[in-house]
Amino acid sequence: MSVLNRMRLCCGAAAIAVGLAAPAGAAGKTEITLLYPIAVGGPLEAVINGLIDRFEAAHPDVEVEAVYAGGYRDVEVAARAAIAAGDAPAVALMEATQMFELIDLGFITPFDDLAATPEDKAWLGSFYPAFMSNSVDADGRTWGIPFQRSTAVQYWNKAYFRDAGLDPEVPPATWDELVAMSKILQDKTAADWGIGIPSSSSWMYQSIALQNGASLSAPDGRSADLDSTAAIEALQWYADLSLVHAVQSPGVIAAATLPQAFFEGKYAIIWQSTGSLTNVLDNAPFDVGVGMLPGNRQRGATAGGANLYLFAGAPEAEKAAAFELVKFLTQPEQAAEWTIATGYVAPSPVDWEVDALKDLTARVSGYAVARDQLEFTDRMFATYAQGRTYGLLNAAVQAAVTGQAPAADVLGRLQGEVEAVLAPYRK
Repeated sequence: MSVLNRMRLCCGAAAIAVGLAAPAGAAGKTEITLLYPIAVGGPLEAVINGLIDRFEAAHPDVEVEAVYAGGYRDVEVAARAAIAAGDAPAVALMEATQMFELIDLGFITPFDDLAATPEDKAWLGSFYPAFMSNSVDADGRTWGIPFQRSTAVQYWNKAYFRDAGLDPEVPPATWDELVAMSKILQDKTAADWGIGIPSSSSWMYQSIALQNGASLSAPDGRSADLDSTAAIEALQWYADLSLVHAVQSPGVIAAATLPQAFFEGKYAIIWQSTGSLTNVLDNAPFDVGVGMLPGNRQRGATAGGANLYLFAGAPEAEKAAAFELVKFLTQPEQAAEWTIATGYVAPSPVDWEVDALKDLTARVSGYAVARDQLEFTDRMFATYAQGRTYGLLNAAVQAAVTGQAPAADVLGRLQGEVEAVLAPYRK
């Protein structure tokens, strides 16, 4: 099988576009390109390659060029460059929140257009509703299929809990408990900080807002509710973890470096994607607890991660082959394998009946936490012009957590900025 060694393309957009040119394959084969990211730690490229090998063995008339393009934003750059070069990929694994923007650009096509059989239609309806909240538009059309999907969960150092006289099996369940336990952990252990919640993006804040009863964007992607009382209270509490309670390190905390700081004992508790689960359990030099995020008015965790998208610019034969690839990757055996390798949440209830995943969750309860948390999960902030609105939201969150301005001021200004961006989409 000639797939250019499933090359790594981590250079500029132009080079990526050149690299996406499909290799010459055997006569009669349909050649398709899959772009994908590795957004969390772990040796996941080998897992993807194994899944592709299995698909090609079952579909000898299709040849897949699986291209690791870097992180989520790198995949977007690669896709745009390829489309501009007239060589659109057939399918890509991209952030679920990009759905409205991809629709607006005309880049993707709804899966409904290819789901011709009753079995295909049943498959479209088989996924957890929490994940479909960032996959289906207001008209009920399915634009993305959940694959690399996640929620944030709590990880805690059980040894520190024991040292502090806390029950190592019982994490904080409320905001008040989180602050109180973090103070105890700082006082009685070697931890520099009781809690670490990333703020390099707004994803964790979105969960905090949901815990206070606030949903920040509308299902149709055309409006936002960013300066409600509940949203303001949530952001101020987030900022006060460092500014008032002094249980979290000051400044912006990078999600990418937080697990290593946790391994080094700098934080007693961290919030991180369940997609980091296997990496954390394999590499932490202490026993790790895994649990749901706490709540205030309610528990809450926004859905995260990536969907598989079909690209409108690909030839029809390639789209049909890509449709089969997406169905294959999301069948229970493959979805369970991906969850075991990563910690990402298998996106359909039936996936959790696969023996290997059932055995794992029986042995390591942490693998079922994010699945069980879906009861309290809602959509991630997603709008048209997502690149602009999400950038504004990220900047606002960072301004608040670094103490540049109170949450009320930050979010009041943000509401006006985002509404101005979205106004053309409501006409």
